[in-house]
Amino acid sequence: MGTRGPKSQEELTIPKPETEVSARMDADYSLRDEESEVWKAITESLPADWINAGNAPVLAAYCRATVSARRIGQLVYQAENADAFNPDEFLKLIAAHSKLAQTIKTLATALRLTPQSRYLPKQADRMTSEQEAEIGWRMAEQATKDMAEWKRRNGLANKQIEPQPAPQGGEGKGKSGMTVETRRPALCTYGQNY
Repeated sequence: MGTRGPKSQEELTIPKPETEVSARMDADYSLRDEESEVWKAITESLPADWINAGNAPVLAAYCRATVSARRIGQLVYQAENADAFNPDEFLKLIAAHSKLAQTIKTLATALRLTPQSRYLPKQADRMTSEQEAEIGWRMAEQATKDMAEWKRRNGLANKQIEPQPAPQGGEGKGKSGMTVETRRPALCTYGQNY
């Protein structure tokens, strides 16, 4: 059984456990220099423990595909700007680049490098709803500003505008005696010019 009474400062102090700083994985030795640079850029942008022995081969494949896509992109550029344009060669290069882009997308998603792959669908939906609410408020603020500008231009800035009752049936007589259809003008729309 412990001692009675208040605890000393020594007893209250909790020793901090020694934590190891995990080192980032080095690039696979089979990667070329340019591919190793992609590896380094990716691993430095992620937490130290994100890449482990289990997903390192996937990252190596991602690095190879990224460098290959860059090279094919350069070949596409050269084919576009060549003096003698060869459409068959150009289409083959575009198809190869498209396949590599799809591979890169798949590997990036598997490694959870893309923002979409980091969120659960429910979280992504909530973020979208919050963003939509923010956009709605901004549009309402802009509409208020647009209405104030319209009033200022028309000399109604300090006047209270009383709503006029619309004639029954939506029709009324104009000054010339002709029957005209009366409609309330729509309030301003975001981005509408007056």
